[in-house]
Amino acid sequence: MFLPRLLLFILLWTTPFLSTAQWAITQWVNTRIDDQLLVQLPYKTSPELDKKDPGTKIFTTETENIVLVVGSVDLRYSPKYSSTNTVTVESLNKSFNRILRSQTKALKGFDMKLIAQSNTLFANAPARAVRFSFVDEVRNQPAYLDFIYLWRGDNIYLLACAYRLPETVDTVQDRNRFLKSVTFDEAIPAKEL
Repeated sequence: MFLPRLLLFILLWTTPFLSTAQWAITQWVNTRIDDQLLVQLPYKTSPELDKKDPGTKIFTTETENIVLVVGSVDLRYSPKYSSTNTVTVESLNKSFNRILRSQTKALKGFDMKLIAQSNTLFANAPARAVRFSFVDEVRNQPAYLDFIYLWRGDNIYLLACAYRLPETVDTVQDRNRFLKSVTFDEAIPAKEL
């Protein structure tokens, strides 16, 4: 329903670039995703918009160690979405499960396997953390693709990291810097959990 096809394409398209060395990043930049979300990325980038899924914005960057993706989907563009509904644990789980089923099905064609998932609280918002495993075909190394889906107000946000194993110190530092930089400007809307 609200899983943007473009996001999946971009992430799968950029994953092979894990094999090519990029430049060392010394100063990350604050990137405004929308009116609520601010995150640090390794360099300045512009959003990619999906014409088939209006309200979808995707930012993709990488370092020599990791591919980073952050995206937002404004649910008000979906004809089935009602902004007057109250978000409950059950409705949130149904939404996350629907996204995950769709994503798992799409990733099977790329030999990616779901290995872990759990509900969590991330950046003070209800979230689902998911991990897929795959093999980096260029270097023939195992790799992970981690997703965090967040529901906040009328938006679903996605944070993703793709990296080879074993993780290097630089990979861990880049991932942690990216995830710890996620900040929302406003309090969680009242209709949420």
